[in-house]
Amino acid sequence: MKKLFFLLLFVLSLISCTSKLGLVDTSSDECDYSQCNSQEPGRVNLEVKFTRSAVQRSPKIFLLLGRFEEQNYLDTISTDTVPAYRDYVLIPVDVDHYYSVVAEYFRGDDTIYALDGSYVFKTFYYLCDSICWQVKGNSLNIKLKN
Repeated sequence: MKKLFFLLLFVLSLISCTSKLGLVDTSSDECDYSQCNSQEPGRVNLEVKFTRSAVQRSPKIFLLLGRFEEQNYLDTISTDTVPAYRDYVLIPVDVDHYYSVVAEYFRGDDTIYALDGSYVFKTFYYLCDSICWQVKGNSLNIKLKN
């Protein structure tokens, strides 16, 4: 009896796995394509979160291709033009690259640097009869801690 139970459990788990891998054909009535991006991404927005303060100047953000140590500067973003209600900027970048961002904050006579980096890449998954693309690593955080 125990063997039959485990065999049934094993068969059910296989059916479940093949369904998630896209190996089982399901009807389009069961598929929710609302979150599916069928276009392969080539360029995406890198979301960079930063600290905004009423008592200090707006920080400058430096975008670098590769790691910080490589010093390959691509762009400088002034946060003065970002609306006051937003604490992030969106920077268009190509996928499949490593990016670093550095924020330069000023507090009194001190200059404080915050650094973050990530490899921005694309992945895909199967949803019924379609390939859906998603981007990972495209959110960086250079906020100051209190």
